[in-house]
Amino acid sequence: MNLKVQVLAPVFAGLLLLILIITLAFLLYYKIKRRRNKQHHVCLSESPFIDSKWKTYVQLDIEEKASQSTHGFQKEKKRNGQYIPLPASNYFDDVYDSPGELDDSEYHSESDACDKAKKKDGNFLRTSKGKVYTSTPDSIHVVIQFIKDKPLPSNNTELWIKKSPCSSCSSRLLDLYKFSPKPTLYIGAISRPHHSDDDKGLIQLLKEGFNIKVWDPLVDENDCDVNEYINNLKKTM
Repeated sequence: MNLKVQVLAPVFAGLLLLILIITLAFLLYYKIKRRRNKQHHVCLSESPFIDSKWKTYVQLDIEEKASQSTHGFQKEKKRNGQYIPLPASNYFDDVYDSPGELDDSEYHSESDACDKAKKKDGNFLRTSKGKVYTSTPDSIHVVIQFIKDKPLPSNNTELWIKKSPCSSCSSRLLDLYKFSPKPTLYIGAISRPHHSDDDKGLIQLLKEGFNIKVWDPLVDENDCDVNEYINNLKKTM
């Protein structure tokens, strides 16, 4: 019996020591990881990278922060080793006019958006902040793409659309802006003139306070007069 104890005692002692070492190593790893995670979060009161104009807080060791609209954050894009903050989602500011600071595939100034829209066979939508959406006749409509991004209505007071929305898209816009000030829609062309359902959708937008204007640079003399068409719809209200 004593012999067994003498043999097993060192074994148990070794196991206990191994368990202790593993536990301490795990605790040390957890502590280091937690400290690193804290360093990746920007402290609003202590961060030296505070841009007062945009109300966006940047930390240079973060590659890209996901949009957090409830805290006024949006993505920062890295260009030439520096981070370019986009306007905070709860901050009203002018439209970006310099697409070179942004992802060229998603953001455009009004003039650049107009040039791109002219070249597109399908539809095209630009938001107040310069983000653009494109579609082909067989793809998801641009209005649906825009709404799926869960935009803040208060930040999108103007929308530029190459072709007028269909009845379903008009209904979606009404739902989005139901409890918000209605935006101004700049339309370059009537997608389906004298289409009863589409006309009803446009009329409902007008009734609810949407301001529909002409996106002048996109007007084609071969298309129907957008301004005259909208005025005729107003007469039926």
